[in-house]
Amino acid sequence: MRPLNTPLPDQPHLFLTLSEVADRYRVELRTVEGWRYRGIGPKAVKIGGRVLFPIHELMKFEEASGL
Repeated sequence: MRPLNTPLPDQPHLFLTLSEVADRYRVELRTVEGWRYRGIGPKAVKIGGRVLFPIHELMKFEEASGL
């Protein structure tokens, strides 16, 4: 697993894209899309039509999953 930068106090809202999340967990892009569809992966938000994953949600997902 690639190291994830934690948010800095002056930048609390850092995001990763779908492809960055797939790279991070070494899974196919379709796997991350499937997680979203089934509601079992990290929570994502839509900003300007783009699906983005807040760093804090990825950290919660990793903690809950034991990753």
